[in-house]
Amino acid sequence: MFPQKFSNWHRRTTVLGAVFFVLLCVYLAPLATNAQSFVTGISGGETMLTLSPQSPRAGQEFTARVEAYSYDIARARIAWSVDGIVQEQYDGKQAITLRAPALGVSLTISAKVAEQSGAVHTVSTVVTPSALDLIVESDTRVPHFYRGRALPSAGSAVRLIALPSLYTAQGVLASPDSILYTWNVSGRVANAGPGQNTVETVMPLGGPLTVEVTAESADGSARASVLQEITPAEPRNLFYEDNPLHGLAQNALPAQFTLLEDEISIRAEPYFVSRGIFNNATYEWTIAGAKVQNPNADPQTLTLRKTGGSGSARVAFSIRNLSSLLQAAESAFTVYFE
Repeated sequence: MFPQKFSNWHRRTTVLGAVFFVLLCVYLAPLATNAQSFVTGISGGETMLTLSPQSPRAGQEFTARVEAYSYDIARARIAWSVDGIVQEQYDGKQAITLRAPALGVSLTISAKVAEQSGAVHTVSTVVTPSALDLIVESDTRVPHFYRGRALPSAGSAVRLIALPSLYTAQGVLASPDSILYTWNVSGRVANAGPGQNTVETVMPLGGPLTVEVTAESADGSARASVLQEITPAEPRNLFYEDNPLHGLAQNALPAQFTLLEDEISIRAEPYFVSRGIFNNATYEWTIAGAKVQNPNADPQTLTLRKTGGSGSARVAFSIRNLSSLLQAAESAFTVYFE
């Protein structure tokens, strides 16, 4: 019979050994992964299914690829299924190309990988296309009758609005309050967090504005992103006949025209300049390069009259903001007299 001291030591050693074994098993256990993209095989080898692009848009082609790092997948047998239907035409292929379904419709993709050893791994993921629209609102001026959109110009303020339609794997539309936004404007993080779907900035002076916004559901099951380059518009003036009987014409005068009447009143309408340009603006009309002293109370309107003879004249109009010289518009036309 063993001595009592040795028996106690043996029990302590047995307990410590069991604890060490448990800790060792926990330490060596594989890390938990996303159930939609990763599944641990029965032999211990990790198999992964990836998509490129990661979040395909509705109708967009994408590539599904199965990979493994602990066994030779090139020697394995691979079978693909889409929405539970076996796709025999893809047998043996490590990567396949599919087309994403319609917005909010789910598509389940599965790959069954059989190793030479007999171990089988099955991985699957669900593709549910989402959408993200980027709205650009510019604080620039256009005439009230203009039906187009006011475009941003260099130095003008712009407001960027993200409008997401995020669908979970179950095809459920994510709640707007749960969506997380990340904004990157011209290489800098401009805004981030839940509900931050709006960013205000200023158009750069030397080129386009690059905007990238990502919208993601709080649980990470739905995601969409947009990368857009916003090119600044060139401010300009268009010229319209202002007739005392018919009012302001809706169609702009051409760059060259012949004056058939004895006189014509012409109004210059600036496009794509900041609205604040009129707060501290200077106006200038020139004819053949010479500045005109405009007698009209409206500085944007000029009256041209025939003085006899024939010929042509180049008429130009400019408007500038004295506080911001980059906010300006200058244009010209040629009028012929007969």
